[in-house]
Amino acid sequence: MQQTPLWSSIVLGEAKVGVYRSEPFVLGARFSFYLAGHVGLPEQPGNEASYVQLRLADSGRIVQKVYPPRNDTASRHDWDTDAWKRRKGFIEIVDLDSSGSFAWLAAGRFSVPGLNPSERLGDRLLAGEIIADFGLHRLNADVLRLLHTTKSKQLRSRLCLTLIHLKENLESKSIFEVGAEIIASTESEAILNRDVVDAVVAFDLGMVKKFIVKATHSMSRQQQSRVAELLSVDQAGTNYLFELLEAGAISTVVLRSATLVEKLRAHQQGALNSSIDQYVKAMPETNLELNKIITRRKELLLLADVNVEDGKRVFVKNCSNCHQIAGQGVQVGPNLDGIGNRGTDRLVNDVLLPNENVDAAFRASLISTVDGRLLSGFVRKSDPDSSHVTMVDGQGKVILIRRDEIEAQKKTTVSPMPANFSETIPESDFVDLLGYLLGNRK
Repeated sequence: MQQTPLWSSIVLGEAKVGVYRSEPFVLGARFSFYLAGHVGLPEQPGNEASYVQLRLADSGRIVQKVYPPRNDTASRHDWDTDAWKRRKGFIEIVDLDSSGSFAWLAAGRFSVPGLNPSERLGDRLLAGEIIADFGLHRLNADVLRLLHTTKSKQLRSRLCLTLIHLKENLESKSIFEVGAEIIASTESEAILNRDVVDAVVAFDLGMVKKFIVKATHSMSRQQQSRVAELLSVDQAGTNYLFELLEAGAISTVVLRSATLVEKLRAHQQGALNSSIDQYVKAMPETNLELNKIITRRKELLLLADVNVEDGKRVFVKNCSNCHQIAGQGVQVGPNLDGIGNRGTDRLVNDVLLPNENVDAAFRASLISTVDGRLLSGFVRKSDPDSSHVTMVDGQGKVILIRRDEIEAQKKTTVSPMPANFSETIPESDFVDLLGYLLGNRK
């Protein structure tokens, strides 16, 4: 019997659930792998909560899917992928079974070698950690050599962290650590090249900050919380965190962590503590029912075989009055070319929770007029000498307001985008819409 490392969901216990998603790879005429595991108790029908599936990278469409063989011994699966030859796809190993018994799967020996777990990678990751912990400065050159030859983003990230820890008297250390961590991300095009590695190795603070901001565009809530936690350990990082909060790159939702808030207050800056109070006060309220809807729709996206053309029609109907993709639509809000690089978690949140991450350049304004009207929407930039202000409301309607009719104008911290798409876009349409958006990665 061949002893081969597999990606397995049993490692942390059978009750745990999750998804392993590979990086995109080029498909050949055939694709094979080995799969073991279970889909519920042997005497009961399979629950279909665990499976391996192949998706196309440009659309998210599921083109192949298989369930575990209900056996501890892995069996071979061979898929005909000739219809998608030379296109990019990715593998998802999904375990949504939390029952605690006969609730695991394991896959490996993929015909594309880069998809398989590597014992050598694990050894090198551990070596990077040991070099940092023991301050082995004499190995600095070896770390650099490996950093510039490895293709593993996970190892690049670890080795950058090692170099950061070996650098003596490094200022803004927490910011560089965030830069190193985002290298391992698989969602953002911003870090799919070596530029951020070069910036960290050169200890170029300005460039590292630039890449962090770019990476925040695709960060989930959990990833943003991780960034906030890392930055809170020193004064430079804390100041930078508040820059990110002010710009809308990081959501104020991270301040729901009492531990984080206490760490930030411990820096004992009066102005900073005042900012914390303002952000906490303006934080979006928790909507438990909406959170359930968001969780369900993310799960549906894992299971669904989306219709991209239908998704495009949903976009035209609901989104194109304020957003553009590939030159189609009206550019009031942010351009959505490449929106798919944000990944499923972040994109679902951005659509259903538009007030969590609001770019400072696209925040809504409130205008009260001398005749008692209160108008809300995005105010377009205009010539200050113009006699009118142009506002676009949440439905994309353009409103012209005479400057001499404005009593007060104030920029808010919220988005002009409607916050009720969970109600106005049916579930099936939403899944197709997300499939269309996720396929836009260029």
